[in-house]
Amino acid sequence: VNDVADNISIVKSRLGYIQHTGTQWGGTLSTMEPGKMYKIQANDNVTLSVVGSAVKANTTPIDINYQWNWIGFNSSIHMNVTEAFADLNPADGDIVKGQNSFAYYDQNEWIGTLNTMTAGMGYYYFSNYNGKKTFCYPTVTSASASKKVRRNVEDFHNNSYEGNMNMIAVVMDGDQIVEDAEISVFANTELRGYSANAVKDGIHFLTIGGKNSVVTENATAANSAITAKIYPAVPTG
Repeated sequence: VNDVADNISIVKSRLGYIQHTGTQWGGTLSTMEPGKMYKIQANDNVTLSVVGSAVKANTTPIDINYQWNWIGFNSSIHMNVTEAFADLNPADGDIVKGQNSFAYYDQNEWIGTLNTMTAGMGYYYFSNYNGKKTFCYPTVTSASASKKVRRNVEDFHNNSYEGNMNMIAVVMDGDQIVEDAEISVFANTELRGYSANAVKDGIHFLTIGGKNSVVTENATAANSAITAKIYPAVPTG
């Protein structure tokens, strides 16, 4: 990361970190490995170029331990969540979450707002299996690579926050489920989460930006009360 050091404050793994002091790096993180997730706090938009041999995702095993894991998606192409974890044999209650969306595994299917695993991105994975699993991402056809990455909200991102939490919500009008509602979640007046539509049976999945361990100019609303606002869905077309 030396090429972009002037624009990076800290790089964190699950168990270590390095921090740039302006002249040098310091911390406990000494190597970066394929298949791992790393968090980077950047002072500006930067592009990090990695030089070396391409990782073969289908022959690079990734360990999944009980409860939370930090994993990288080291495929060179996008693929849907079902394809990505085909070799893992997920258990009911497993969760995969990115920075703006998440999904959980229930009765042999993934349900949620995270539909596509994006090449080069990192994810949290919660495993309900009380033990260790090892899997590889598959090699898939070009048809999967051409699938569009779905985003619920075009202009909303949680990049100002290192952490997030998830909410599963159903909008009710009396005893009736409201299918065509939108949900916005605020801390004070700051938008922290958004769902444009229900995923299944009126159920909305929201990823809500949370307190950052490194306070930034755009992340000052820590410990604020969280409120949700319901809007009628905006017709399209």
